[in-house]
Amino acid sequence: MVRPRQKQAGTTGAAKACLGKAEVVKIQRLLKSKTVEGMTLAIALLDSLGGTRADVEAVFGDRIISALVRDPKVSEATVRRWGTLLAAIEPNPKLLERFMYHATKTVTERRGWLDLNGLEELSVYAAKALAARKCFWEEGLHLNGLRVLEPDVAKALAGFSGSLELEGLAKLSAGAAAALASHRGGSINLDGLRQLANEAGVALAKHRGVSLSLNGLSELSPALAKAFAGYKGNDLWLDGLHEISDGIAAAFVAQHKGWLHLKGLSTLSAKAAGALASGKRFLALDGVTTLSGGAAQELAKHRGILQLGFTELTPEVAKALVRHKRLELSSLRRLSDDAAEALSHYQGDYLYLPDVASLSPRAAKTLKANGCIGLPDRFDRC
Repeated sequence: MVRPRQKQAGTTGAAKACLGKAEVVKIQRLLKSKTVEGMTLAIALLDSLGGTRADVEAVFGDRIISALVRDPKVSEATVRRWGTLLAAIEPNPKLLERFMYHATKTVTERRGWLDLNGLEELSVYAAKALAARKCFWEEGLHLNGLRVLEPDVAKALAGFSGSLELEGLAKLSAGAAAALASHRGGSINLDGLRQLANEAGVALAKHRGVSLSLNGLSELSPALAKAFAGYKGNDLWLDGLHEISDGIAAAFVAQHKGWLHLKGLSTLSAKAAGALASGKRFLALDGVTTLSGGAAQELAKHRGILQLGFTELTPEVAKALVRHKRLELSSLRRLSDDAAEALSHYQGDYLYLPDVASLSPRAAKTLKANGCIGLPDRFDRC
Protein backbone atom coordinates (compact mmCIF):
# COMPACT_ATOMS: atom_id res chain seq x y z
CA MET A 1 0.00 0.00 0.00
CA VAL A 2 1.42 3.38 -1.00
CA ARG A 3 1.21 6.02 1.70
CA PRO A 4 2.03 9.74 1.30
CA ARG A 5 5.34 10.86 2.74
CA GLN A 6 3.99 14.22 3.83
CA LYS A 7 2.21 14.79 7.11
CA GLN A 8 -1.43 13.71 7.00
CA ALA A 9 -3.80 16.29 5.63
CA GLY A 10 -5.90 18.25 8.05
CA THR A 11 -3.87 17.51 11.17
CA THR A 12 -2.53 21.06 11.51
CA GLY A 13 -3.68 24.55 10.75
CA ALA A 14 -6.93 26.42 11.47
CA ALA A 15 -10.27 24.68 11.24
CA LYS A 16 -11.47 27.28 8.71
CA ALA A 17 -11.23 26.24 5.02
CA CYS A 18 -8.42 27.92 3.14
CA LEU A 19 -8.57 26.21 -0.27
CA GLY A 20 -10.34 27.75 -3.20
CA LYS A 21 -12.99 25.96 -5.23
CA ALA A 22 -10.61 25.38 -8.16
CA GLU A 23 -8.09 23.72 -5.83
CA VAL A 24 -10.73 21.46 -4.32
CA VAL A 25 -11.93 20.45 -7.79
CA LYS A 26 -8.37 19.71 -8.92
CA ILE A 27 -7.76 17.47 -5.91
CA GLN A 28 -11.09 15.69 -6.37
CA ARG A 29 -10.30 15.10 -10.05
CA LEU A 30 -7.14 13.24 -8.99
CA LEU A 31 -9.12 11.23 -6.43
CA LYS A 32 -11.67 10.22 -9.05
CA SER A 33 -8.96 8.36 -10.94
CA LYS A 34 -9.45 5.66 -8.25
CA THR A 35 -5.82 4.67 -8.59
CA VAL A 36 -3.47 4.53 -5.64
CA GLU A 37 -1.04 6.76 -7.53
CA GLY A 38 -3.67 9.40 -8.31
CA MET A 39 -5.04 9.34 -4.78
CA THR A 40 -1.55 9.61 -3.27
CA LEU A 41 -0.82 12.62 -5.48
CA ALA A 42 -4.14 14.21 -4.44
CA ILE A 43 -3.40 13.75 -0.74
CA ALA A 44 0.13 15.13 -1.18
CA LEU A 45 -1.29 18.18 -2.99
CA LEU A 46 -3.82 18.71 -0.22
CA ASP A 47 -0.99 18.67 2.33
CA SER A 48 1.26 20.97 0.30
CA LEU A 49 -1.52 23.55 0.04
CA GLY A 50 -1.92 23.56 3.83
CA GLY A 51 -5.34 21.97 3.82
CA THR A 52 -7.20 22.29 7.13
CA ARG A 53 -9.69 19.88 8.69
CA ALA A 54 -12.48 21.80 6.99
CA ASP A 55 -10.72 21.47 3.62
CA VAL A 56 -10.32 17.72 4.13
CA GLU A 57 -14.05 17.39 4.82
CA ALA A 58 -14.84 19.49 1.75
CA VAL A 59 -12.57 17.38 -0.50
CA PHE A 60 -13.76 14.06 0.87
CA GLY A 61 -17.47 14.63 0.57
CA ASP A 62 -19.89 11.74 0.74
CA ARG A 63 -19.95 11.31 -3.05
CA ILE A 64 -16.16 11.14 -3.24
CA ILE A 65 -15.88 8.62 -0.40
CA SER A 66 -18.69 6.55 -1.91
CA ALA A 67 -16.94 6.53 -5.30
CA LEU A 68 -13.61 5.49 -3.75
CA VAL A 69 -15.06 2.83 -1.45
CA ARG A 70 -17.92 1.24 -3.35
CA ASP A 71 -16.97 -1.64 -5.65
CA PRO A 72 -19.19 -4.69 -6.32
CA LYS A 73 -16.08 -6.83 -6.89
CA VAL A 74 -14.38 -5.98 -3.55
CA SER A 75 -10.99 -6.86 -5.05
CA GLU A 76 -7.42 -6.37 -3.84
CA ALA A 77 -7.38 -3.04 -5.71
CA THR A 78 -10.49 -2.00 -3.77
CA VAL A 79 -8.90 -2.67 -0.38
CA ARG A 80 -5.62 -0.99 -1.41
CA ARG A 81 -7.66 2.06 -2.38
CA TRP A 82 -9.30 1.94 1.04
CA GLY A 83 -5.87 1.95 2.67
CA THR A 84 -4.76 5.04 0.79
CA LEU A 85 -8.03 6.79 1.63
CA LEU A 86 -7.78 5.88 5.30
CA ALA A 87 -4.26 7.31 5.47
CA ALA A 88 -5.82 10.70 4.76
CA ILE A 89 -9.08 10.56 6.73
CA GLU A 90 -8.27 8.35 9.74
CA PRO A 91 -7.81 11.29 12.15
CA ASN A 92 -11.34 12.50 11.29
CA PRO A 93 -14.21 10.62 13.04
CA LYS A 94 -16.83 12.12 10.72
CA LEU A 95 -15.06 10.87 7.58
CA LEU A 96 -14.30 7.50 9.17
CA GLU A 97 -18.00 7.09 9.84
CA ARG A 98 -18.70 7.75 6.15
CA PHE A 99 -16.02 5.26 5.13
CA MET A 100 -17.40 2.53 7.38
CA TYR A 101 -20.94 3.13 6.12
CA HIS A 102 -20.01 2.72 2.45
CA ALA A 103 -17.46 -0.07 3.03
CA THR A 104 -19.94 -2.10 5.07
CA LYS A 105 -22.58 -1.62 2.39
CA THR A 106 -20.28 -2.77 -0.40
CA VAL A 107 -19.03 -5.93 1.39
CA THR A 108 -22.57 -6.84 2.46
CA GLU A 109 -23.61 -6.97 -1.18
CA ARG A 110 -20.79 -9.39 -2.07
CA ARG A 111 -21.30 -13.17 -1.97
CA GLY A 112 -18.87 -16.10 -1.88
CA TRP A 113 -15.19 -16.03 -1.01
CA LEU A 114 -13.23 -12.80 -1.36
CA ASP A 115 -9.80 -13.42 -2.91
CA LEU A 116 -7.53 -10.81 -1.34
CA ASN A 117 -4.32 -12.84 -1.38
CA GLY A 118 -2.35 -10.01 -2.98
CA LEU A 119 -2.67 -7.79 0.09
CA GLU A 120 0.46 -7.66 2.25
CA GLU A 121 -1.01 -5.37 4.90
CA LEU A 122 -4.43 -4.48 6.23
CA SER A 123 -5.55 -1.53 8.33
CA VAL A 124 -7.83 -1.93 11.33
CA TYR A 125 -10.70 -0.06 9.67
CA ALA A 126 -10.42 -2.07 6.46
CA ALA A 127 -10.45 -5.25 8.56
CA LYS A 128 -13.53 -4.04 10.43
CA ALA A 129 -15.28 -3.32 7.15
CA LEU A 130 -14.47 -6.76 5.72
CA ALA A 131 -15.55 -8.44 8.94
CA ALA A 132 -18.91 -6.67 8.86
CA ARG A 133 -19.98 -8.92 6.01
CA LYS A 134 -22.43 -11.57 7.20
CA CYS A 135 -22.07 -14.96 5.54
CA PHE A 136 -22.08 -18.70 6.14
CA TRP A 137 -18.96 -20.48 7.37
CA GLU A 138 -18.44 -21.99 3.90
CA GLU A 139 -17.63 -18.48 2.65
CA GLY A 140 -14.79 -16.29 3.76
CA LEU A 141 -11.72 -14.15 3.19
CA HIS A 142 -8.53 -15.25 1.44
CA LEU A 143 -5.84 -13.15 3.14
CA ASN A 144 -2.86 -15.40 2.51
CA GLY A 145 -0.60 -12.50 1.49
CA LEU A 146 -0.49 -11.03 5.01
CA ARG A 147 2.91 -11.63 6.60
CA VAL A 148 2.21 -9.89 9.90
CA LEU A 149 -1.01 -9.76 11.90
CA GLU A 150 -1.22 -7.08 14.54
CA PRO A 151 -3.48 -7.79 17.55
CA ASP A 152 -5.89 -4.94 16.72
CA VAL A 153 -6.31 -6.20 13.14
CA ALA A 154 -6.75 -9.77 14.43
CA LYS A 155 -9.42 -8.51 16.83
CA ALA A 156 -11.27 -6.83 13.96
CA LEU A 157 -11.12 -9.96 11.78
CA ALA A 158 -12.30 -12.14 14.68
CA GLY A 159 -15.72 -10.53 14.37
CA PHE A 160 -16.18 -12.10 10.93
CA SER A 161 -18.88 -14.79 10.68
CA GLY A 162 -17.20 -16.64 7.79
CA SER A 163 -13.83 -18.39 7.43
CA LEU A 164 -10.37 -16.81 7.48
CA GLU A 165 -7.46 -17.99 5.32
CA LEU A 166 -4.20 -16.67 6.80
CA GLU A 167 -1.63 -19.12 5.44
CA GLY A 168 0.99 -16.43 4.80
CA LEU A 169 1.67 -15.86 8.50
CA ALA A 170 4.94 -17.43 9.61
CA LYS A 171 4.66 -16.04 13.13
CA LEU A 172 1.77 -15.29 15.46
CA SER A 173 2.09 -13.23 18.61
CA ALA A 174 0.28 -14.17 21.79
CA GLY A 175 -1.82 -11.01 21.47
CA ALA A 176 -2.91 -11.80 17.91
CA ALA A 177 -3.59 -15.43 18.86
CA ALA A 178 -5.79 -14.36 21.79
CA ALA A 179 -7.70 -12.01 19.49
CA LEU A 180 -8.25 -14.69 16.83
CA ALA A 181 -9.44 -17.12 19.50
CA SER A 182 -12.56 -14.98 19.96
CA HIS A 183 -13.59 -15.82 16.38
CA ARG A 184 -16.88 -17.76 16.47
CA GLY A 185 -17.50 -18.06 12.74
CA GLY A 186 -16.14 -20.61 10.29
CA SER A 187 -12.60 -21.96 10.04
CA ILE A 188 -9.22 -20.32 10.59
CA ASN A 189 -6.38 -21.57 8.40
CA LEU A 190 -2.89 -20.90 9.77
CA ASP A 191 -1.03 -23.58 7.81
CA GLY A 192 1.92 -21.26 7.22
CA LEU A 193 2.97 -21.39 10.88
CA ARG A 194 6.01 -23.63 11.33
CA GLN A 195 6.42 -22.81 15.00
CA LEU A 196 3.98 -21.74 17.69
CA ALA A 197 5.03 -20.46 21.10
CA ASN A 198 3.28 -22.03 24.06
CA GLU A 199 1.64 -18.77 25.13
CA ALA A 200 0.23 -18.14 21.64
CA GLY A 201 -0.87 -21.77 21.22
CA VAL A 202 -2.65 -21.91 24.57
CA ALA A 203 -4.54 -18.75 23.64
CA LEU A 204 -5.38 -20.02 20.16
CA ALA A 205 -6.68 -23.34 21.52
CA LYS A 206 -9.64 -21.43 22.99
CA HIS A 207 -11.02 -20.86 19.49
CA ARG A 208 -14.63 -22.12 19.21
CA GLY A 209 -15.27 -21.75 15.48
CA VAL A 210 -15.90 -24.51 12.95
CA SER A 211 -12.25 -25.54 12.60
CA LEU A 212 -8.64 -24.58 13.22
CA SER A 213 -5.95 -25.67 10.77
CA LEU A 214 -2.30 -25.80 11.85
CA ASN A 215 -0.95 -28.24 9.29
CA GLY A 216 2.41 -26.45 9.13
CA LEU A 217 3.43 -27.51 12.63
CA SER A 218 5.77 -30.50 12.59
CA GLU A 219 5.99 -30.90 16.35
CA LEU A 220 4.07 -30.04 19.51
CA SER A 221 5.32 -29.32 22.98
CA PRO A 222 3.55 -31.10 25.87
CA ALA A 223 1.97 -27.76 26.84
CA LEU A 224 0.51 -27.28 23.33
CA ALA A 225 -0.69 -30.88 23.16
CA LYS A 226 -2.51 -30.44 26.47
CA ALA A 227 -4.03 -27.14 25.34
CA PHE A 228 -5.25 -28.48 21.98
CA ALA A 229 -6.63 -31.61 23.64
CA GLY A 230 -9.24 -29.28 25.10
CA TYR A 231 -10.03 -27.54 21.80
CA LYS A 232 -13.74 -26.60 21.78
CA GLY A 233 -14.15 -26.07 18.04
CA ASN A 234 -15.28 -28.82 15.67
CA ASP A 235 -12.25 -29.74 13.57
CA LEU A 236 -8.60 -29.53 14.58
CA TRP A 237 -6.10 -30.10 11.75
CA LEU A 238 -2.53 -31.12 12.65
CA ASP A 239 -1.57 -33.03 9.50
CA GLY A 240 2.02 -31.77 9.64
CA LEU A 241 2.89 -34.04 12.56
CA HIS A 242 4.74 -37.03 11.09
CA GLU A 243 5.35 -38.72 14.40
CA ILE A 244 3.93 -38.46 17.87
CA SER A 245 5.68 -39.61 21.01
CA ASP A 246 3.94 -41.58 23.73
CA GLY A 247 4.35 -38.58 26.02
CA ILE A 248 2.74 -36.12 23.61
CA ALA A 249 -0.06 -38.59 22.85
CA ALA A 250 -0.68 -38.99 26.58
CA ALA A 251 -1.01 -35.19 26.90
CA PHE A 252 -3.57 -35.35 24.10
CA VAL A 253 -6.13 -37.20 26.24
CA ALA A 254 -9.36 -36.23 24.57
CA GLN A 255 -11.77 -33.62 25.84
CA HIS A 256 -12.30 -32.42 22.27
CA LYS A 257 -15.50 -33.86 20.72
CA GLY A 258 -14.91 -32.92 17.08
CA TRP A 259 -12.58 -34.22 14.36
CA LEU A 260 -8.89 -34.56 15.13
CA HIS A 261 -6.93 -34.71 11.85
CA LEU A 262 -3.48 -36.34 12.09
CA LYS A 263 -3.05 -37.48 8.51
CA GLY A 264 0.72 -37.04 8.58
CA LEU A 265 1.21 -40.00 10.91
CA SER A 266 2.12 -43.27 9.17
CA THR A 267 2.15 -45.48 12.27
CA LEU A 268 1.46 -45.41 16.01
CA SER A 269 2.78 -47.23 19.03
CA ALA A 270 0.27 -49.15 21.13
CA LYS A 271 0.60 -46.60 23.94
CA ALA A 272 0.10 -43.61 21.65
CA ALA A 273 -2.87 -45.33 19.97
CA GLY A 274 -4.47 -45.92 23.36
CA ALA A 275 -4.10 -42.27 24.34
CA LEU A 276 -5.52 -40.96 21.06
CA ALA A 277 -8.40 -43.45 21.18
CA SER A 278 -9.68 -42.05 24.46
CA GLY A 279 -12.92 -40.10 24.31
CA LYS A 280 -15.58 -39.87 21.61
CA ARG A 281 -13.98 -37.56 19.10
CA PHE A 282 -13.57 -38.38 15.41
CA LEU A 283 -10.06 -39.48 14.50
CA ALA A 284 -8.74 -38.93 10.97
CA LEU A 285 -5.56 -41.04 10.67
CA ASP A 286 -5.65 -41.40 6.90
CA GLY A 287 -1.85 -41.57 6.72
CA VAL A 288 -1.59 -44.61 8.99
CA THR A 289 -0.66 -47.58 6.79
CA THR A 290 0.99 -49.88 9.33
CA LEU A 291 -0.04 -50.89 12.84
CA SER A 292 1.01 -53.59 15.22
CA GLY A 293 -1.67 -55.91 16.51
CA GLY A 294 -1.42 -54.21 19.91
CA ALA A 295 -1.89 -50.71 18.45
CA ALA A 296 -4.88 -51.93 16.42
CA GLN A 297 -6.44 -53.36 19.55
CA GLU A 298 -6.05 -50.01 21.33
CA LEU A 299 -7.62 -48.08 18.43
CA ALA A 300 -10.51 -50.55 18.37
CA LYS A 301 -11.53 -49.18 21.80
CA HIS A 302 -12.13 -45.75 20.27
CA ARG A 303 -15.83 -44.72 20.46
CA GLY A 304 -16.03 -42.15 17.66
CA ILE A 305 -15.58 -42.40 13.89
CA LEU A 306 -12.12 -43.70 12.94
CA GLN A 307 -10.47 -43.21 9.54
CA LEU A 308 -7.33 -45.19 8.67
CA GLY A 309 -5.16 -45.14 5.54
CA PHE A 310 -4.43 -48.82 4.97
CA THR A 311 -4.08 -49.88 1.33
CA GLU A 312 -3.75 -53.50 2.46
CA LEU A 313 -4.72 -55.17 5.73
CA THR A 314 -3.16 -58.10 7.55
CA PRO A 315 -5.48 -60.69 9.11
CA GLU A 316 -4.10 -59.83 12.58
CA VAL A 317 -4.94 -56.14 12.31
CA ALA A 318 -8.29 -56.88 10.64
CA LYS A 319 -9.24 -59.19 13.52
CA ALA A 320 -8.47 -56.44 16.04
CA LEU A 321 -10.29 -53.65 14.18
CA VAL A 322 -13.62 -55.51 13.88
CA ARG A 323 -14.34 -54.41 17.43
CA HIS A 324 -14.49 -50.74 16.41
CA LYS A 325 -18.00 -49.26 16.17
CA ARG A 326 -17.61 -46.88 13.22
CA LEU A 327 -14.67 -47.57 10.96
CA GLU A 328 -13.73 -46.07 7.58
CA LEU A 329 -10.96 -47.65 5.50
CA SER A 330 -11.29 -45.38 2.48
CA SER A 331 -7.81 -46.14 1.05
CA LEU A 332 -8.07 -49.93 1.20
CA ARG A 333 -7.60 -51.38 -2.30
CA ARG A 334 -7.01 -55.08 -1.75
CA LEU A 335 -8.06 -57.71 0.79
CA SER A 336 -6.81 -61.24 1.10
CA ASP A 337 -9.34 -63.99 1.77
CA ASP A 338 -8.02 -64.32 5.34
CA ALA A 339 -8.32 -60.57 6.06
CA ALA A 340 -11.82 -60.53 4.50
CA GLU A 341 -12.82 -63.47 6.69
CA ALA A 342 -11.65 -61.58 9.77
CA LEU A 343 -13.56 -58.41 8.75
CA SER A 344 -16.73 -60.39 8.01
CA HIS A 345 -17.21 -60.79 11.77
CA TYR A 346 -17.59 -57.03 12.17
CA GLN A 347 -20.33 -56.19 14.71
CA GLY A 348 -20.17 -52.39 14.92
CA ASP A 349 -22.47 -49.75 13.39
CA TYR A 350 -20.70 -49.66 10.03
CA LEU A 351 -17.48 -50.57 8.28
CA TYR A 352 -16.93 -48.47 5.15
CA LEU A 353 -14.76 -49.88 2.33
CA PRO A 354 -15.55 -47.54 -0.61
CA ASP A 355 -12.46 -48.11 -2.79
CA VAL A 356 -11.77 -51.82 -2.55
CA ALA A 357 -10.92 -52.89 -6.09
CA SER A 358 -9.61 -56.43 -5.69
CA LEU A 359 -11.58 -59.18 -3.95
CA SER A 360 -11.88 -62.85 -4.73
CA PRO A 361 -15.46 -64.11 -5.25
CA ARG A 362 -15.17 -65.90 -1.91
CA ALA A 363 -14.02 -62.76 -0.06
CA ALA A 364 -16.72 -60.61 -1.71
CA LYS A 365 -19.45 -63.11 -0.77
CA THR A 366 -18.19 -63.31 2.81
CA LEU A 367 -18.20 -59.53 3.26
CA LYS A 368 -21.55 -58.98 1.50
CA ALA A 369 -23.20 -61.34 3.98
CA ASN A 370 -22.60 -58.72 6.70
CA GLY A 371 -25.10 -55.90 6.28
CA CYS A 372 -22.94 -53.49 8.32
CA ILE A 373 -20.11 -53.57 5.77
CA GLY A 374 -20.26 -51.11 2.88
CA LEU A 375 -18.62 -52.22 -0.38
CA PRO A 376 -18.49 -50.55 -3.83
CA ASP A 377 -21.51 -51.22 -6.07
CA ARG A 378 -19.39 -53.35 -8.40
CA PHE A 379 -19.60 -56.19 -5.89
CA ASP A 380 -23.41 -56.23 -5.74
CA ARG A 381 -23.55 -59.20 -8.10
CA CYS A 382 -21.30 -61.35 -5.95
